[in-house]
Amino acid sequence: MRIDVYGHCGELAARRYDPAHVQHYLDTCAIDRLLLANLEAASEPDGAADVDEATANLACLECCRADRRLMPMYWVRLGKTDNNLHALAGALEIEPFVAVFFAPALNGFPADAPELDACVSVAGKLRRPVFFLTGRDEVARPSRVYELARRHRGVSFVLCGAGGDTRWHEAVEVVARAREQEDARLALCTAGAGAEDIIAAAEKVGGDHLLFGSDATRDGDRHAEHVGELLEALRQGLPADVFANLVGENARRRLQVP
Repeated sequence: MRIDVYGHCGELAARRYDPAHVQHYLDTCAIDRLLLANLEAASEPDGAADVDEATANLACLECCRADRRLMPMYWVRLGKTDNNLHALAGALEIEPFVAVFFAPALNGFPADAPELDACVSVAGKLRRPVFFLTGRDEVARPSRVYELARRHRGVSFVLCGAGGDTRWHEAVEVVARAREQEDARLALCTAGAGAEDIIAAAEKVGGDHLLFGSDATRDGDRHAEHVGELLEALRQGLPADVFANLVGENARRRLQVP
């Protein structure tokens, strides 16, 4: 099974979800599952849709119901008046959300904020991984997510968004450190990273700590072509077992994706 752990629905700035592009990508690259979070839950930058948490996540559910290969992640708008811990717990218990998604820079909170502890505890209790969109902003540094992950050692954390960014090497370092010290369960999503960076990261952090993601479909109608080329480069550059783990098996084991 081939699993892409990082995609979006909704709209943010020039980014707009197009079902035709997504279907073409899934079919062309033989993607069996694609995890989605709704960009319209973002409250920043200026012009963001700033849709309330319940409405944004309901829209994500509806989007995923259109294709069994699409799997929803619950976007938490920490600090907003529409953010509700009980609603999060209820949604994870009743609806098919496979993960909890946090975007510190897009919702204006630090990735190690004490207020996150309650949300992460709920995710851990209900056996859901938590995804963090990291980035250049100080509030979204991978090292800050690592600090939070160390407070919740039984919860699986995934770092997204570092690929192709100035924080990629920091993300690799913290995942490697967590593995060596066994003080957090961190994995790194490959979205945005090139083949050379991904292959080097596999050597640094171990192939079982990487999850394939593509930020689907950030490249619009060319996304399938770009990802196909990347997957072929990775297939040639990685041992067969590492490649198989990267593109699907790690997600099945660590994230309990059905």
